[in-house]
Amino acid sequence: MTRNVFGWSLPPGVTSRMIDEAAGVDQPCAVCGNGVEDCCCPECYECGEQGNPGCYGRYLGEGIGGHGLKLNKEQALARQRAVIYAAKQRVQDEEMVYAAIENSDKEEWDMNDLPNPWS
Repeated sequence: MTRNVFGWSLPPGVTSRMIDEAAGVDQPCAVCGNGVEDCCCPECYECGEQGNPGCYGRYLGEGIGGHGLKLNKEQALARQRAVIYAAKQRVQDEEMVYAAIENSDKEEWDMNDLPNPWS
């Protein structure tokens, strides 16, 4: 990590999200995708847990099981917001790589050094 006039600069391809995940910063709810403090999931009527994907088992692609809960509209919207947020983060990550390549003194790359845009 280097220091510049704008603050700390992370190496190309490293995001603050990656650092947060490695440090164990609270992850979003596994069902609705909101932060744990903003979870919109109802309590399970069988076990009393909130935000447990196991309660939705057969509805979230986890096979047979679960307690039969279905996502409500608020949860569905929150999950879609999380999908959009993740997509925006991936675009931002790729733009950072692009900028690093553009600002690099290097003039040649092997094909395996860069991601395959068609995969």
